[in-house]
Amino acid sequence: MHEHLQEGSVIVEGLFEFSKDETAGLSKAFSSVPPITQLRISRKYKVKALFYDFMGVSFPETFEFVADKKPQFTLAVEGLKLDVDKAYASLTAEGKTFAAEDREGTLGLLAILATPEGLEKSGAENALLALTADLQSKLVAVSFSEGLKKVREAMGALYGAVDLGARVRKHIYDNFHPKFVYFSEYREIYGSVHLPTYLAGTESPTPTSADSGLSFDKKIAISNLFRLASLDPAYLETIKKNPQLRTRYLRECSQRLTTALAKTWKTQKIEIELDYGIGDVLTVQVCDVHEDGSRSNYGHLSRRSQGFRWHFSFYVNFIAETHNEQLSEAILLLDEPGMHLHPAQQTGMLDVLRELGQSNQILYTTHSPFMIYDYNVGAILTVELDHVTHLSKISPIIWKGDPETIFPILQVLGAPLLPGLSEPSLAPFSPPVVVVEGHTDLMYLIVLEQLSAQRKKTAFRPRFWMQPAGGAARIAAIAMFYYERKFRTFALFDKEPDTKEHATRLKDQGFAEEAILYCDTDGRDESDIEDLFTQDDYLRAVNDLYLVVLKDSKFSRVTDADLDALRQADRSLKRLVPTLEKLWESRKADGWGTFDKTKVCAKIFEIANSDDKYPSERSLARFEKLLEALYAKTDKPAQR
Repeated sequence: MHEHLQEGSVIVEGLFEFSKDETAGLSKAFSSVPPITQLRISRKYKVKALFYDFMGVSFPETFEFVADKKPQFTLAVEGLKLDVDKAYASLTAEGKTFAAEDREGTLGLLAILATPEGLEKSGAENALLALTADLQSKLVAVSFSEGLKKVREAMGALYGAVDLGARVRKHIYDNFHPKFVYFSEYREIYGSVHLPTYLAGTESPTPTSADSGLSFDKKIAISNLFRLASLDPAYLETIKKNPQLRTRYLRECSQRLTTALAKTWKTQKIEIELDYGIGDVLTVQVCDVHEDGSRSNYGHLSRRSQGFRWHFSFYVNFIAETHNEQLSEAILLLDEPGMHLHPAQQTGMLDVLRELGQSNQILYTTHSPFMIYDYNVGAILTVELDHVTHLSKISPIIWKGDPETIFPILQVLGAPLLPGLSEPSLAPFSPPVVVVEGHTDLMYLIVLEQLSAQRKKTAFRPRFWMQPAGGAARIAAIAMFYYERKFRTFALFDKEPDTKEHATRLKDQGFAEEAILYCDTDGRDESDIEDLFTQDDYLRAVNDLYLVVLKDSKFSRVTDADLDALRQADRSLKRLVPTLEKLWESRKADGWGTFDKTKVCAKIFEIANSDDKYPSERSLARFEKLLEALYAKTDKPAQR
C-alpha cells in the first residue's frame, strides 16, 4: 500500500471531543488559552511527529521568566538605584529640598523591578516605563539614560518567548494520550535467581558464568516474581542460615504464588515451591497435585512444558506490574498470547486478560478461536485480504467476514451445542441422531421432506436429529461421539469411492452395520445426495445461478451433452457434482472460478419457493425413498 502514498500524506486521523471536566482542566493549566473542546490528531506518512489541530483555537503570545538571567538584571537595577541615591544625596548636599514621599515613590518602583519573577513581561515593562517617567519628572537635572538603558537591555533577556501551543500539546500527550505497552517477547522466568547478585543491584550471571549451568532470570522478571510472592530478598538473605525460619518463610511465599497461579491454570492442579540453598541460588520448583492429595512430577520450572513456562512468566510479569500500577490505564498490545497452550488452558489465559482489562485496554492478535471471549460488535476485528485491492481489510462485524476467515469463530460458537446434545443423561429422551456428511445434506433432507409433505398435504414431522460432520472422513468420529454416550446414532454416507473405507473404520469401533446408510440413487455404483435430483432439475438450478453470477465470464448454459462428453473422456466421473467441478476446472481460464454446490443448493430452494412443480416428482420420490429408509431404521428401538 505504501507505494501509493506521498510523504506527508495523512494515513490516519481522529476527531476527539473533550468532556467539560477535561476542558476545565486545560483552562486551569493554561489560563490564557481559550477553552479547548475539540482536537483532531493525525499521523502523516514518513513523518514521526503527531499533528494536532485545535479546531480554530489560537494561542496568545506568551513569555516566561528566565531565572538564570536574573543576576544580570539585578546588577542593572542595583546600579540604577545607586544612581538615584547619589542624585538625592547631591540635592541634600546642595541644600535643595525635596519631598520625602518623592524619594520613597522612586525607590518603591525600583523595588518592584527588583522582583521580576513576580511580574509578567508586560508588567515589568510597565514598571520600567513608570520609573522612567518618575525620574524625568522628579530629577530633571540628572540624566539616568545610561542606567535605564542597562536595565532595559537586561530585561530583554529576562523573559523568553514560550511556544504555548507546544506546551498544550505536550500536556495533552502526557495526560490524555493512552500509554501503549507492546509485549512481543514476554520476560521469561527460567526459575533460578542468584540472590547476592540481585541484591547487589546487577543482573544475575549468565549460564556460562554460573557453575550450575542454569539459565538465570533477569532483574526485572525477578522483581515481579518477588512482588507476586510478597518475598523480601534482603530478609531472606538474613535468615538463610536459620533452616526453620527460612523454610517457613519460603513456604508462605510459595503458597501465595500457588494461589495466584491457580486462578488461571485450568488443567492439572499444580503447586509452586521456592527453594533457597546451594550456591545462594533461589529456584522455582513445580509439582502436580492430584485429587487424592498426592504429588508427582516434582522438578525445576525449566523442566515444564513451553506452554506452562510461557503462562507462568506472562502471569507473574503482567499481574505483578499491574498491581504495582506500572500497568494501569494503558493499552496493552499482545502478539499471539497463549500460542503454546492447550485449548482448555487458553480459557485460563482469558481470565488473565479479563483481570488486566479491568484497569487497561487490551488489543491482541490470535489465530486461535479459543482465545475469544467477547463476541460483541467491535470486540473482534477480523483481518482479511481484499481480493480486489489486494490490501488488508479490517472489519468489526464478524458475520460479514469472508467464510474462510470466520470459520474458526463459527466453530467455537457452535461448540456449546455439543455438551448439551451429548450429555449421556439426555440420551434416553433424545430423538435418534443421524450424522450426515455436510450442511447441504441436512438442508436437502429437511427442505425436501417439507416440500413432499406440502404436496401431499400431510403434516411435516421430522423424527430424528441431524448432525452435519463437515466431510465424509469426519462422520465416523462424530457418530462414535454420540454412540458412546448411548444416543441412538446412525450414519448417512454418500456412495463414493472412499465411503467403504470410512464405513469399515466406523464398524471396527463397534458401530452397528445396520445403523449405516447410503444415499442410493436407483442402485447406481456411486451417488451423492445431489444425485437424488434428476439431472434436468439440478442443471436448471446450476444454469439459473451461474447465468447471473458469471454473466461477465462467457458463461454458457450447461447441457446434458456437456456432461456426457466429460464422462466419455473420464470414466471415473459418475456423480453430478464431481462432473460439474471438472467442467468448471476446464473453464477456469474463462473466469468461471470454482463450482459451488452450496450456492446451487440455495438456488434450488429459491426456485422451489416460486415454482410449486419444482423439483420434479421423480426427484422428490428419490428423497422420499431415502427418508423412508432412514425412518425404517430410526423408528426401531436400538439394539446394542
